Amino acid sequence: MIPFIGLGTYVRALFLTILFVEVCVSSCLTIWSFMQKNLLPKIISPVSAISALLFILPYSAYIFAENNGVSVNGYSFVEKLLGLPAFAVILFAAIDAIIISALLIFFFMGIRNGISAFSVKESVDKLKTGICFSYENGMIKLINHRMDELSRIITGKEMTNALDFINSLRSRECQPGTEVLNSNDDIMLCLPDYTVWRFSVKRIGKMYEITAADTTDLYRVSEEMRLSNRELKEMNDRLLKYGENVDELTKSRERLETKYRIHAELGNALLATRLYLQNNDGNSDEIINIWKRNITVLSVKNTEDTEYNAINGLIEAAKAVGIRVMISGEMPEKEQVKKLFTEATAEALTNAVKHADTKLFRISFTSDLFSFTASFSNDGKKADKSCCEGGGLSALRKKTEYLGGRMTVKAENDFTLIITVPK
Repeated sequence: MIPFIGLGTYVRALFLTILFVEVCVSSCLTIWSFMQKNLLPKIISPVSAISALLFILPYSAYIFAENNGVSVNGYSFVEKLLGLPAFAVILFAAIDAIIISALLIFFFMGIRNGISAFSVKESVDKLKTGICFSYENGMIKLINHRMDELSRIITGKEMTNALDFINSLRSRECQPGTEVLNSNDDIMLCLPDYTVWRFSVKRIGKMYEITAADTTDLYRVSEEMRLSNRELKEMNDRLLKYGENVDELTKSRERLETKYRIHAELGNALLATRLYLQNNDGNSDEIINIWKRNITVLSVKNTEDTEYNAINGLIEAAKAVGIRVMISGEMPEKEQVKKLFTEATAEALTNAVKHADTKLFRISFTSDLFSFTASFSNDGKKADKSCCEGGGLSALRKKTEYLGGRMTVKAENDFTLIITVPK
């Protein structure tokens, strides 16, 4: 068999190069193997490195001696290695290469599946959120690619000091095209690509944590809600104005109807009086009652310009036509409710004088935790259950329902009007 030293110069150089590479790789793997928990790599790696080194040293010495005319005979161990067949050396190199390849595969699988400082940094760099950790003086300990990119976009340079970067944001020292929306605790910026980012600074022990989150969608939604709320407020103001106009229009129509009704009542009273004086035709007591009712209506002041004091005027007008008024409870202080109850008092008293020929008129104001209630009743003629609401009561019901309340009319024994509105 041809010994290894009997091979050609280039073939021996090739195998020696291969053995040298194996020594280098296995030496590096030996360092790595002692960091592993498994025992097998700790044994195989150094054995591979030492065995490869045992082959490469004598062969390298022989070639060096051969080139320089020096003899290496007399060393039995070296002579035995030099006399090994070539295929044995090649087989050893191949087996060693397979072992080293297996260790390399195991090494790269450990790097890929294990957690190390490099894997943590790689994971942080892949985040879409910008992250930076710095010391108290602003010197950066860890920063990912996203935060570094944002720093270049906002300030035009890389972040070298975290605190200087935050102070630049708060003082609005940014590149053209970058707008600082808010510079309070959380800094909001709109970048040239119209994305909105929120920067937060948090102190953790002796470190500062700076995070940057993309809040474009949230900001746009909040802006849309703000615009919608403003439009709703404007619409609400228009509706309130419209309601006031409708209320004023209703009052004007009621005044016109009242004037028409008074005009008709006065016309009837004058006609009846004239017939009675000319032809002595008619009942004088009935004519006097007609005039009393008209005087009562004319004596009641316009509820549009009066509040609770108007009830005193109504009481005085009622006394003038022989009606006693009893009031229990206190009028609510709420302006709209006070106005409604005053109008209801005038309407109920007018109807009592006009239709029931009453002598006693009762008013009751009560309240509970949720509502105000006003009740009006009289001891006049028993009301007809089939009676329907006229213009005055219909208008009063609309005003009550406009305030979210309810109006009840009872005609069982005495005529009773009850109005309840929420507080």
